[in-house]
Amino acid sequence: MTALVAVAIAPHGAAKPFLTATNYPSGEYPSAAVVRDFNNDKIADIASANTNDGNVSVFLGEKDGTFGPANIFAVGAGAVEIASDDLNGDGSADLVVTDGGKSVYIVLGIGDGTFGTPSAITLHTDPIGIEIADLNNDGKLDLAIAIFGPSNNSKGEAAILLGNGDGTFAAPVFYPLSHNGYRLVATDLNGDGKLDLAWPFNISRPTEIVSPSSWGMAKGLFSR
Repeated sequence: MTALVAVAIAPHGAAKPFLTATNYPSGEYPSAAVVRDFNNDKIADIASANTNDGNVSVFLGEKDGTFGPANIFAVGAGAVEIASDDLNGDGSADLVVTDGGKSVYIVLGIGDGTFGTPSAITLHTDPIGIEIADLNNDGKLDLAIAIFGPSNNSKGEAAILLGNGDGTFAAPVFYPLSHNGYRLVATDLNGDGKLDLAWPFNISRPTEIVSPSSWGMAKGLFSR
């Protein structure tokens, strides 16, 4: 068992900008965390992806900046990255977790800090980075997943999964990358109103940018 570390910001004008860090027991090797309001009480909560245990720890926040004990649920071996948004439009935060194996897990939030049964989407190799955004401008959230190849020198991929608006997703469309990538981000890089994707490669390699093609914009398709 290892710990997730939370650091509170000190009041304005304090001598030090941060208060003493607090450790909260979580699963083994928490490799990523996301902050959202999971129980709709307008207080920030934390969810961590615990790689060695293949599970997620959810810490519900208190008004004083502390957190309650972890609510832990399994998602599959090797949880490496986690992201959150309202995937089905019910007003409650949901989770997306990648396992570094072949699966992306969709975990719908109940709204009280608990979650439903994880639903797995199988990809053909190692999914890591997650970006949640409306990639095709249809008002429904989609997923972009950075996929690491079978070795450090392999070429990775980006998987695009268009959302149906109910927490389910269409079959993934894969885009080859020049090199492996771990993380990715979606933003409008050229001011055309369409989201682009960018991700860094391994050490000593540049950042690659993928933009929507003129034909594929409405379908969430991209061109390099």
